[in-house]
Amino acid sequence: MASSGVAVRYRRGDGRFVDAGLDRVPVEEVLAGLPVREFRSWRGRKHYSDWYWSATTGGHVVYESRLELVRILLADQDPDVVAIAAQPFLMEGFDGTRTRRHVPDLLLGLAGGAVTVVDVKPAHRLGDAAVVEQMSWTARICADVGWGFELWSGTDAVLVERSVSGRLPPTEPHRSGPGPAGLTGRGHAGGDRRAGAGAGGGDADRAGAVGGAASVVVRPAGGGSAPGVER
Repeated sequence: MASSGVAVRYRRGDGRFVDAGLDRVPVEEVLAGLPVREFRSWRGRKHYSDWYWSATTGGHVVYESRLELVRILLADQDPDVVAIAAQPFLMEGFDGTRTRRHVPDLLLGLAGGAVTVVDVKPAHRLGDAAVVEQMSWTARICADVGWGFELWSGTDAVLVERSVSGRLPPTEPHRSGPGPAGLTGRGHAGGDRRAGAGAGGGDADRAGAVGGAASVVVRPAGGGSAPGVER
């Protein structure tokens, strides 16, 4: 199994880092934990990092780009999604030729106990050889432990623009101030499965969000067997 030698590092809700094998990861603890990476702000940064107040989690979810924010918004409005964790863990393992290290963008807990790992990439990067190799490895090891995997690159342009521009009416006001683990910035509120956000990212993020091709979704066909691919 590709997952047998994969090590995982995640961060509990109390800030403590924990190491485990991928096949022994306590999913509920990961979903309730903190991002495994620290997020910092600086002048001139290319990515738009901030935090979003999620109705699903009842707390903050970190994102690194407008494209990630849109995927979180969609998850927050999906009744099948019961938990959302951003930057949930670091995976490290040998793929047969080299050691890979990767932090997925999201881990979604679904009703019934299933989980899906989500990586968000702009459409123009989907053809990059490095991205293809990384995502293929991630999909294989997720399938080995019975997890779903989704490579998401965008959705309908009108939906994206309405979401990131705040035209979906929120049922909870926008919040500002410190986020979890000292993160500060604008907080975007979602409520009662109707998420509203007022993000103002850069042009590159906007272009990636509204110009994305259809997502590629890889999910186990059943019982941890080889994944099926939907386009």
